[in-house]
Amino acid sequence: MRPSGFGFAINFNVWDGENVIGNSVAKSQFDYLADPGKHLFIAVSENKVFLEADLEAGKTYYVITRIYPGGWRARVAFVAVNKGSEHWDKVLEYEKDLNRLQPEMALLKEWEVEQKPKIKELVSQYETVLKAEYDWPKLKSEDGR
Repeated sequence: MRPSGFGFAINFNVWDGENVIGNSVAKSQFDYLADPGKHLFIAVSENKVFLEADLEAGKTYYVITRIYPGGWRARVAFVAVNKGSEHWDKVLEYEKDLNRLQPEMALLKEWEVEQKPKIKELVSQYETVLKAEYDWPKLKSEDGR
């Protein structure tokens, strides 16, 4: 979900590992039915961001996406909505005001095929180097509702 209108002309794709799952658009959200278990969510713009999640069946989890000014292009960020965090009580209010998008999966899958080698390399870089370089946001099973 992206509750802010900042950077309204800038959209970016969100990945679950090597699979593109949707597009982050200002003042909008998209739903993604994920399998239970461990996931690595990724977004790429001028920077690269990651979010590890351990999801439990039957629960709903929230991730807020953000845009920031960058040197050449916009920078992106993930905010995990963890139980008790500042956004925990706000996401249900956000949902009332946001456009609910249905991702155009045929177009996203076409784009995914083109980007697959790059994202595979990025997942590998994350596991071998980037994971330890920064305290990336995380969703734990108890962060679901």
